[in-house]
Amino acid sequence: MDIKQKINNYPTKYKEGYTLYEIEKIIGEFPTLNLTKFKATLNGSTCMEINSELIIYKNDVLKALQLGLNIINDNWIIWD
Repeated sequence: MDIKQKINNYPTKYKEGYTLYEIEKIIGEFPTLNLTKFKATLNGSTCMEINSELIIYKNDVLKALQLGLNIINDNWIIWD
């Protein structure tokens, strides 16, 4: 399974995206993840709130992981 399938098929509590707890769980599956780059990529991302929980969109988590794992080049500006 590639990373995009893993992120999009991960059993999240809300279909809209990841809770902060779910993000902590999924990043634990990537021991080589550059956490600084991952967090910097998510900084300022669009998010939502459901039932008082912050939800990060799946696409934003995917892009942050791809950058943190050096799968995609961080010289590109990534827009929603």
